[in-house]
Amino acid sequence: MLRNLFFLYSNHDKFIWLRPKKYAAANDDNSVRIAYNWYQKAAEAGDLESQKTLAEWYDQGRGKNVVLRNNSMYFYWIEKAAAQNDAEAQYKLSECHRYGTGTTKNAEKAFTLCKLSAEQNYVPAQAALGDYYRLGIATDKDQTQAMHWYGLAAGKGNKSAQKEYDKLLMQGYHEQITVPAMLNIVEGSLQFVDANGNRAIDADETCYLKFKVRNDGKGDGYNCNANVK
Repeated sequence: MLRNLFFLYSNHDKFIWLRPKKYAAANDDNSVRIAYNWYQKAAEAGDLESQKTLAEWYDQGRGKNVVLRNNSMYFYWIEKAAAQNDAEAQYKLSECHRYGTGTTKNAEKAFTLCKLSAEQNYVPAQAALGDYYRLGIATDKDQTQAMHWYGLAAGKGNKSAQKEYDKLLMQGYHEQITVPAMLNIVEGSLQFVDANGNRAIDADETCYLKFKVRNDGKGDGYNCNANVK
């Protein structure tokens, strides 16, 4: 019986939770109520998965008369989870700001959160970020950036992103691919040049090292600088 319950103990301010999977999986009101009470304790103590679980329950409802759908509470817990830099929670919070779920609409916050999530490789966020750039929501329209993010999501199996990527491709847009340059000093090209030709660096004399550089990469090299160490 004890292994089906939820335990908490503190060890140097760190909390360890054994989640009540038996109760959480059940859908009768009594089991849901037990699970909810413990998830709430864990969530309030900062447990990320518990915060996301409560957000999900408030989004969809749980049990018949225990957790009713509540957009404000969904927003409250998903915001707590997003504050812990969780990519899934960041994306869901961005959708709240985009569509006004549990809060007022704020396209700028939605874009910022979606980008944070996409940069952590969360596929739904990458597909959504493609929409922001394609439509110019809270940012300038940029079809190249849209293709970039659609392409990343499509490469991981997102069908809607693949569809939008193909549309842009048919319209003549192309994804900008950055290919690194590879600069190498040409063997045998290094020369020492001094003003009087005595092959010595005399006092108050400026000398030069000359060499040729070849780009062996596939991309162009821009804004090149040389540093001597």
